[in-house]
Amino acid sequence: AEVGTILLRQQNGTNLGLGSSFLGLYDIPGPPRLHHFCIGVEGFELDAIAERLRENALEPSFNRGVEVYFRDPDDILVQLSPSDYQG
Repeated sequence: AEVGTILLRQQNGTNLGLGSSFLGLYDIPGPPRLHHFCIGVEGFELDAIAERLRENALEPSFNRGVEVYFRDPDDILVQLSPSDYQG
């Protein structure tokens, strides 16, 4: 997608195109902060990624069976999804 192209509008935000990826901008209650960031993974395999996280002492959680979340050492929420994930 061309940079800045609106890919998806949701009730609380919008996903903007960034080449083959996107930037999600959402209205989340509370003070401004980084809620989470997402990394698209080529060849995404949910179970293999979850196991790799566990091997590295990171506890995965799951959403909709297509996304894996974990907290990094700074307690920031990280989302891993297939590279074609569009929010």
